[in-house]
Amino acid sequence: MRTFLLIIFIISSVIWGYIQYIDVYRSNTILLNTPVYVVNISDGPLKLFSSNDKNQPILAELPVGHGYRYLYAGQSGKWLHGVWNGLYVFVKNPSRRKAMLVGSVYLTFKSIQIYLMSISIIALIGLLLVWSKKRKYIQAQKEVSTVSEDLVDRLQNENYRLRNELENQEVMRKNEVKKYESLRANDLVEFKREITEKNECQKRNLHLDFKEKERKLRKKFEDEAHIRTQVSVQIMQASLDRVQKSYSELKKNYDGIRSEGIVFDIDFHGEHYERLLKGRKFEIFFAKQILENPDIKIMEWTSDKGFENGIPVAANGNPDFIIQHRYLGKASVECKFRSKYFNRDRKKLISWSNVSQVDRYKSFGKSRMIPVYMAVGFGDDPTKPSLKLLAPIEQFIDISRKINVTNFVDAQYMIDKDKARNFAISTYAQVHLGKEIFSNPC
Repeated sequence: MRTFLLIIFIISSVIWGYIQYIDVYRSNTILLNTPVYVVNISDGPLKLFSSNDKNQPILAELPVGHGYRYLYAGQSGKWLHGVWNGLYVFVKNPSRRKAMLVGSVYLTFKSIQIYLMSISIIALIGLLLVWSKKRKYIQAQKEVSTVSEDLVDRLQNENYRLRNELENQEVMRKNEVKKYESLRANDLVEFKREITEKNECQKRNLHLDFKEKERKLRKKFEDEAHIRTQVSVQIMQASLDRVQKSYSELKKNYDGIRSEGIVFDIDFHGEHYERLLKGRKFEIFFAKQILENPDIKIMEWTSDKGFENGIPVAANGNPDFIIQHRYLGKASVECKFRSKYFNRDRKKLISWSNVSQVDRYKSFGKSRMIPVYMAVGFGDDPTKPSLKLLAPIEQFIDISRKINVTNFVDAQYMIDKDKARNFAISTYAQVHLGKEIFSNPC
């Protein structure tokens, strides 16, 4: 756009200067030897005098809007000589202008210059606006880069502290083992009892301490991710990429902590923990895709504080996102990611929520007077789901079945794989959120 506006400005300015040159230096032709004409712009006919004998009476009158071929001007520039109907004539009246003939229409040099000047001014204003917008964008990029780098540094420092504490506890354990091996045989039974109690106490304390530090580390990441939802769409789209990268690097470091945590009976490979991680990754995937739509921005993003230590947080029962459409209003979205089917009656079913959760989501929609949507992803990788679904929660309920499953306290809403494809989309960014989505509460 900037290059286009610059070209328009240069071309219009050059042509304007060329027309001015032709007008001032009294040339009788312009580009490609196009002839110049003298046109009557007055309210009545102009008197034409003979160029050969200025004392002769008028030869003819030039009608309004008509012109004759211009040849040259007098010494003062006020008398314009030319040829009209085979006669050499000139006119002294100031109500005439030089012009060029385009088809059957005369375009005066003055009107052409006014048009070109208007185009130049518009192009110049456009260049100033593009430059100002570019400057603000570069400044915003610098701010996002600074915030993202600071976030990565703080997460890495917290991760290093956790690893050092693990190493110190391992050294303490080895020292206790050496002390145990050096004791006399008659003290082994009593010492074994004491060391067992001490180790169990240390393991419990370390387990709780380690869980707390890991929770705080995740909380910092989620708080920073929540801050990203308060900035503009352009800035957030850029920062989400950086946060996603830092989250991937942090995930690698967590893998090391998980493997070392087995020493203290801390199993971070449990199904519950992995399910939470996949769900959070799918939320990030959904957020990045929905922000590709310039008319939508994220207003709220519910975190999962207390998810690991069992502490209930009321806000965690709300849908994951509150999104705002520039013209149509607000809607809430709950994200769910699934990686396996339930086989029932020779059909493959997707469990997308339980009954209690659905009731909470519907109550939330009524209290906030906004619709509730379900965004369900299915596949092996939450960042690249093979199946993406999106529809109002009522439509999910209408074609789902309530099924009681072993090891689940509450009944599950399940949808047939083939019926679910009615809600399938290629990307969340291309979804047209119709007016009914934002105007009809649950």
